Amino acid sequence: DGQIRSQNPNASKYLLFLPEGEQHELSLLFSAYIIKSRHNKVIYLGTSLPLKDISLVDELYKPDYVVTIITSYPSAEEIPVYLEELKRQCAGKELLISGYQALQVKDKIELDGVTIFAKIEEMMAFVEEHSQQPFNYNGSLNGKKQNNTRILSNNNGVNRFSQVEGRRNGSQ
Repeated sequence: DGQIRSQNPNASKYLLFLPEGEQHELSLLFSAYIIKSRHNKVIYLGTSLPLKDISLVDELYKPDYVVTIITSYPSAEEIPVYLEELKRQCAGKELLISGYQALQVKDKIELDGVTIFAKIEEMMAFVEEHSQQPFNYNGSLNGKKQNNTRILSNNNGVNRFSQVEGRRNGSQ
């Protein structure tokens, strides 16, 4: 993903996974990118993870947040029980949930420490607010250059990114 690993020992840790039977990974991959781009640490477990495996990873890595996307499984009817079990296995962690099935029960879930996002922008705002080092569009971290990427703007205001390392006089 081209992201620099956070060297900050105080950076927040996010555990990302999809529930067992869930294969819709694109949103989770994008979430990992968003989280890492804000200089946080990501533990990415991927798709179709059995719930029983979460507590083991939680004990081992001690994440601050647990992120999952529930698009097709578990079903809307099963989500309250699923989230209660996930909350029990990740005691003291904030659960960050999104996905079609989760949105079907968003107003019916009343668990402390569970946040359900309707849009990726809501998650981005949450991560930004809870990051010790917010995303900086000029590629710097606390005023220090981190990579050789800069933002270029074309005439219609759309930003594009250019890797400038190794280029001289416009050549690649």
